[in-house]
Amino acid sequence: MTIENICIVEDKEDFDLIFNKCKNNDSIYVPLDIETLILCKNKNLNIFDFNKYLSNQFHFTALKETDRFKNTLKFKNISYSLKSEIIGYLRFRLHSIIFVIEIVENICKNYKIKKIIVSGLKKENHFLHKAKLCSEIIIQLFPNLVYFLKEKKIINHNQSVYSYQNTNTIRNIDKNILMSNGGYNFRKISFELRKSGYTTFLPIFDKISIYKKILYFIKGFKLIYFKKNNSKLENKVNFIEEIKFVYKTRYDLSPLLNMFNQRLSFYFNDLSQKINALKKFINENNFIFLISNVARGLHGSILDKDLKSNSMCIPHGVISKSFNEYDVIYKKIIAEAVFNGESNYFALQSKIIQKSLETHKINGKAVVTGNLVFAQNLKSNFNKKKHILFATTLKGFTNLQYLGVDMFYEYWKILEELNELSKLINEKVIVKVHPQFSSCKNDLSLHFRSLYFSDDKIDNLLKESLLLITLSSGTIEDSLNSRVPVILYDHKKRYKQMECEKNDKNDKVVYYIDDKNKFEYIINKIKNSKKPDFEEYIYGGSVKKNINEKVLPIIKNC
Repeated sequence: MTIENICIVEDKEDFDLIFNKCKNNDSIYVPLDIETLILCKNKNLNIFDFNKYLSNQFHFTALKETDRFKNTLKFKNISYSLKSEIIGYLRFRLHSIIFVIEIVENICKNYKIKKIIVSGLKKENHFLHKAKLCSEIIIQLFPNLVYFLKEKKIINHNQSVYSYQNTNTIRNIDKNILMSNGGYNFRKISFELRKSGYTTFLPIFDKISIYKKILYFIKGFKLIYFKKNNSKLENKVNFIEEIKFVYKTRYDLSPLLNMFNQRLSFYFNDLSQKINALKKFINENNFIFLISNVARGLHGSILDKDLKSNSMCIPHGVISKSFNEYDVIYKKIIAEAVFNGESNYFALQSKIIQKSLETHKINGKAVVTGNLVFAQNLKSNFNKKKHILFATTLKGFTNLQYLGVDMFYEYWKILEELNELSKLINEKVIVKVHPQFSSCKNDLSLHFRSLYFSDDKIDNLLKESLLLITLSSGTIEDSLNSRVPVILYDHKKRYKQMECEKNDKNDKVVYYIDDKNKFEYIINKIKNSKKPDFEEYIYGGSVKKNINEKVLPIIKNC
């Protein structure tokens, strides 16, 4: 089949520019995330069939290649938190590159095309999501096919690097605890610590609204503000040696990866200065304890070994035992962000994460704490349950993950299946929209009229949920601790988050299925459960009790 144009769109800006030029039927559009997929659907465009041409084998290959890439990086002597952040960002860039390669290879194999159209827009400096990647990837790797509409570099102003210093003096040194951030129910921990006479501090590097300041005050946090020093740093630091990496033996990705590393240079240097300032402040004020739910980046820096204070990592994601070589790679990537590093203590909030230690190693002491930060409901009452909840991890083009995440086009297909399921079984199905794409909620509602889309907090949604459907997500821990059973739906027969029973067992709370036709059977099985066995996966005890009996004794002994 001959196709005039392949139009690859990264974001709305790309879409508007390309759509004004290419509206004919001889064009195939390639959206790169859920937002651009919706834009293409709204215009009834001819869209590349991802599900047909991109196989599970691509995920397996991509994982092994990105693991190999990580091992080629040569770093200067820097902390775990900064090193892991750089690895994470460059891995994301590699994931974006090889996704584009896979798409173009499949298009060239199955169609005769005249040109690949991209916007041509670029950015001088990158952040995680504030980046323009697609045009530069296509121009570099497929110069004979590419046609760009507007070769333009978007200049990021005021991107000089400055050092930072704190503007506060703190007292009561013997009772001070620093927490990395105020999210993921850390307010519950702060509340219990305050009752025991401790003061919890949060570092603040960016401007925040009066509303947020009041909110932090109500939650019991004291804020430590950091500001930029007046004099800018003349030279940026390059934290890694020149990257050399070849993909599939025929794609030398070294120039692209080195260019993207340079585009990220401001972010890495600014992060380094923030980490330096935060660590200096912590060591000078002798905090008795440090707590973070993240292991890398600025938030994770308070767990690095070069700090004097004892620390605890309280992961906010689900980390489980690995089953095969690909599973090992994927789960190490997830753990790298939330369950790794150099913390003195690691909180094991469930039996799921405790079992992960059979295949995952940590450096600090593992402490069985029970639930500390996830949603919780100590009683289960199916008679009051009103809906089915679907909540899964959804990534964009700039932070793609492979294997254990539903790709955006798979996500769309699952929504189609759930839309039909809702009509078939006459049950209300609520879709928790991933925060990264909350702006898509209304558009999704128009396409799937039998589903209800919500950006409400997971805690609230679980209160009236009969069950949760997901592939992999921290919502699994939220759900089980809220006494809500889980269906692990492996739409592509690619990934199993954790050990669970066959679907013919009764009173189980985690089921794995890879066939949409099994939904009705499992849902009825859950409805008819008499004594669901949540204790197979979670520990008992309230969050309040766990904080006071598991965390506070550690702090008091430091």
